[in-house]
Amino acid sequence: MKKSLTFWIKTIGLGVVIIIVIGFGIPITHVAPKHAQVYVDDLSKQYYAPPCLSALTEDATTTKELLSEYRLITRADAFELKYSPNEDCVNAGAFTQDESLTMILFRVIRIYPEQSRWNADGTWNW
Repeated sequence: MKKSLTFWIKTIGLGVVIIIVIGFGIPITHVAPKHAQVYVDDLSKQYYAPPCLSALTEDATTTKELLSEYRLITRADAFELKYSPNEDCVNAGAFTQDESLTMILFRVIRIYPEQSRWNADGTWNW
């Protein structure tokens, strides 16, 4: 009876380890929510993620000047206006957040804290 119990504990433990390891290799991509704030350029009819615009400038003064040229609206509003995301921002992954299936599982069982790029009010964390 003791050998049988030990066998099952080892088998289940090995199965859990295998699932966790495989889960790290399964990426899940989250897209920016519709309420996320974006900057729009009405001339080019494109929208930008705030971190993407900040990366275009070298100092805070230039960033402020650059941001003053754009309007801040939600991503849903940009869709309504039929604006497209800036290609450089898309290629840089500015509108997505990747995480593994294992990290989602860890978050669900409260082993890993939730880290989203977007806050409930639409602002960006990074």
